[in-house]
Amino acid sequence: MAPPGEIVYLPNTETYNLWASTYDTDGNILQAIDNHQILHDLFPLVLKGLIGTNATTLNITDLGAGTGRASLAFLAALTQRLQDGAVDAPLTIHLTLLDSSSEMLALAQSKLLAAIASLPTSLQVSISPTFKEFDISSPHPPDVAQADLVFSTLVLEHLPIATFFTAVSAATKSSGQAIVTNMHSAMGKTALNTSWTPGAEGAASTTGAGFKDAEGRKVRAAESWGHDEDEVESVARDHGLVMLGHREEVCVTPQMLEGDGDGVGGGRGIKLGERGRKWIGTNVWTGWTFRKT
Repeated sequence: MAPPGEIVYLPNTETYNLWASTYDTDGNILQAIDNHQILHDLFPLVLKGLIGTNATTLNITDLGAGTGRASLAFLAALTQRLQDGAVDAPLTIHLTLLDSSSEMLALAQSKLLAAIASLPTSLQVSISPTFKEFDISSPHPPDVAQADLVFSTLVLEHLPIATFFTAVSAATKSSGQAIVTNMHSAMGKTALNTSWTPGAEGAASTTGAGFKDAEGRKVRAAESWGHDEDEVESVARDHGLVMLGHREEVCVTPQMLEGDGDGVGGGRGIKLGERGRKWIGTNVWTGWTFRKT
């Protein structure tokens, strides 16, 4: 048994390889909020403009796909959009999942293939998935087409902002859209409980993605960054990505602990459990939609 409070910092890819088997089931509140927001807010909004009656073929990229969590939400939102009669002709989607963790990507492949196989044939959609190991700090893979839509959820905190948006911009075609979500800077400030300075020199954060292993140790990704939202938007613009609409934010409320069911109350339909209690009153999640100029 590990000493109480022991924290082990490992390289990011190694951390996620070890985390893969429990990543989707360990009750992480950011994942729960992110799942809700992309499924019920960001994806439906983007799909309204992306999929029309003349749509034929779309390239979609999940950048930092992990276990395929966001891609599964995309499929669910897409299914709803198509069931609402958004297209009159067959639609072909090339969905590419990129991640540096082979263990995460293996889980993503298993889940996505099963989800695609279970889609109703009445949807008139053909989805061709590709799974590729890829380090976001590397140049964009030449065999991956620039996408009509790129989404990268809860990935930004692991990279310097310029590195991240270089990758997002390279992955997105001209006039394409990108969805980006991240841990809110206020969550990092609250966890640190000390002065916090945005920017490359002061952004390294002592909070961040991690899990408890079988020995009870807290395992955290060694590289984690706390990024100020205004700076994120500024650097995105520098990389040709213009924000659409407004920044989305989620502040934890007491109603989110047990969930308010239909989302009419202050819980917005989000259920976090007791792990969310210490974050009541704190902005913990933020998300954007960008268009590449």
